[in-house]
Amino acid sequence: MVWTALATVAALVGGCSLLWPPAPAPTAAPAATPLPATATPRPTVPPPTETPAPTSTLTPIPTPTPLVLAVGGRARVVLPEGRLNVRADPGTAADLLGRLAPGVVVSIVDGPARRNDLVWWKVDDGAGLVGWVAEGDGTTRWLEPLPLEPTPTPVALGLGVRARVQTEGEARLSLRAEPGTGSTLVARLKAGTEVTVLEGPVQVDGYTWWKVQTAEGQIGWAAEGDATTRWLVPLP
Repeated sequence: MVWTALATVAALVGGCSLLWPPAPAPTAAPAATPLPATATPRPTVPPPTETPAPTSTLTPIPTPTPLVLAVGGRARVVLPEGRLNVRADPGTAADLLGRLAPGVVVSIVDGPARRNDLVWWKVDDGAGLVGWVAEGDGTTRWLEPLPLEPTPTPVALGLGVRARVQTEGEARLSLRAEPGTGSTLVARLKAGTEVTVLEGPVQVDGYTWWKVQTAEGQIGWAAEGDATTRWLVPLP
C-alpha cells in the first residue's frame, strides 16, 4: 500500500508540472553614477603686468676746464696785501717799473720764465705799464687767470650801418659830392667822426666809395680805405 501511494504521488508529480522553480530575485539595476559637471573652458586672462615707470636719464654736467695763465690770455691781480711789483725783466733783482693794485686786469704778452724760484709773466695793464710780474710764491696766487673775452663778430659796411672815421694823426677823410678822387670836395672829416651809410658801394679810381651822412647833416661820398688801412670802420 505504501509503495502504491508513493507511485501514485510520483505519477502525479511527473505528469503535471504544477510547481515551477522559484523565480530568481530581480537584480536591482545599478544606480546611475552622475557625471561630474564639466565647466565650459574660458580663455585665461593673464594678470595685468605693471608697467615700470620710465627711469629718467641724468645728463652728466660737463666739468669746466680749469683756467690757466697763458700768452694771449687775461689775468687779475689778486695779491692779498700791498701791490704787485712790475719789473723790467724776470727776477727780483730786475728794475722796478711800477706796481699793480689788487683787482687790476692785465693781458699776458710773454712767459712763463723761471727766476728766483718764481714763475714770471710779462703783462700789459692797458695803461702803458708793461713788464714782468711773479705768478705767486708757491702757496699764494698773485695772478688769477680770467676767461677770454668773446671775439666780436666783425660788422661789414652796408646801408644803414653806422661807421667811425679812423685816420692817423691830423689826417682827415675827404667827403666828396660824387664817387671819385676828382669830384667836388664837400668836407674833411676828422678822426672819430661818426657817419651813417646811405648808399653804396661804388668802385671808382681803385677805391670803394660809400655815401654817408654826418650827425650835422653833411652828405657826401667817402672812400672806405686803401690796400692797407681802413678809413671807415663799422660800429658794432
